[in-house]
Amino acid sequence: MEEQEKILDFVEEKVFKDGISRTTMGDLAADMGISKKTIYKFFPSKDELVTAIAKRFMGRIRTNIETTLDINNNAVEKLSYLILTVGKIVSKVGDSWIKDIQKCYPNLWQEIDSFRSKMIMENLTKVIEQGKAEGLLEDHPTPIIMTIYLASVQAVIQPNFVINNNFSMKEAVQHTFKIIMNGILTDKGKNIFKQTVLE
Repeated sequence: MEEQEKILDFVEEKVFKDGISRTTMGDLAADMGISKKTIYKFFPSKDELVTAIAKRFMGRIRTNIETTLDINNNAVEKLSYLILTVGKIVSKVGDSWIKDIQKCYPNLWQEIDSFRSKMIMENLTKVIEQGKAEGLLEDHPTPIIMTIYLASVQAVIQPNFVINNNFSMKEAVQHTFKIIMNGILTDKGKNIFKQTVLE
């Protein structure tokens, strides 16, 4: 298992930076100084290797989100910590990787898109309700807030928008979050938000 994790660590770092479409299993083996047979022992195909990397990445995001939202803070601080956490994680992912996944692995991209939608709806809804109860968020209907946020994520935090508008994924995440937050915070909430590192 340790050898498998080492392979995933190495390949993840490489393909997140350079993309996967033009990288062969032979290239990866040569870069790691191991045989292709060693990679194939754990990952019988390139598709399975790519899927393993994506699923591990999603698992890491899930763990970080759940840990962040489990802290005993007010809703604005939780949301700020959350976006910092997600921003740090996605900043490791290059445009080439995302574009390759969307183009070459559409089913996997659909799974990733569904995952992020589910994580947003399941986790942010609780924090939005907490913020309204604390008087930090305006009492707009939560389903509308969540739908606006989800639609923004799907429109902005995706390969074509980021590449065509010269943003990094981290910048896209933070700008989207700030705009939405400033639209739903009460004055009390805005004062707390101004004290976070996102402002």
